[in-house]
Amino acid sequence: MSATAVYCTLTGHILAAIDRAGKQAGPVPVDRLVGPALPVRRRTESGDTGPIEVAVPVDQLGTAAVDSVPNLLTNPFQYAVGSGRTPTTLSPWGTDASPTVLTTTSVTVTLERTSRGAATPVVVVLAGPDGVVTLNGQVFSGRKAVTIGVGLRLGQSHAVLTLAAGWQARADVLPVRAPA
Repeated sequence: MSATAVYCTLTGHILAAIDRAGKQAGPVPVDRLVGPALPVRRRTESGDTGPIEVAVPVDQLGTAAVDSVPNLLTNPFQYAVGSGRTPTTLSPWGTDASPTVLTTTSVTVTLERTSRGAATPVVVVLAGPDGVVTLNGQVFSGRKAVTIGVGLRLGQSHAVLTLAAGWQARADVLPVRAPA
């Protein structure tokens, strides 16, 4: 059985998947599936707040025909598009992980282990009172973190979707803090 995956082109994260029945000519163009943005609704990792919703812009997305694997349709955040048709299983974050920190001047994403080999691409989608912002960065080889400049208001909270290549996607509601 096959599926169509909607994925983040920078990190490979599968954000949504649909079943495909019968013979298919190839994946459906992403803009025909999602329009200008893919609304991603997900429960937060901590579970102490309700589900978040962020809109990932279509220019950050692609589609791929993939093999259907267990939990792909119910929990696509566990997977990434790989080099073949079989989705790649991503590493889970630790139970007490807090990889993303928002300050008035930046967003910092810290991996649980050092990036090895090529740089680790990172996409952070923030949804807050002032709208949606998509930020791209990378954790260079031999490092664990990336800081991306952005202007945010102290005390506001944002729904945050964090995508770091190789790691399961994360959804959190995070406050904006003063810089350290």
